[in-house]
Amino acid sequence: MSERILNKLLKIFREELGENINVASIKGEDEINSLGINSVSFIKVLVAIESAFDFEFNDEDLISERFVTINDLVQYIEENIE
Repeated sequence: MSERILNKLLKIFREELGENINVASIKGEDEINSLGINSVSFIKVLVAIESAFDFEFNDEDLISERFVTINDLVQYIEENIE
């Protein structure tokens, strides 16, 4: 798993959600639902990810079951930017 992608992703979570959740302790294995993120906040994160990594999520992949943990997002990004 790419540390670079994970660190960039954690930075996005901190920037997009810092006021709404405790982002200081977020780790890759954390479940996204446990962070207290609502659907609107998650969409903001996804848009920021697309911008930061210069790719677009496939519409059929945008279901909550697809991305249970932060590491699931890292893996998806790795698969789509290589």
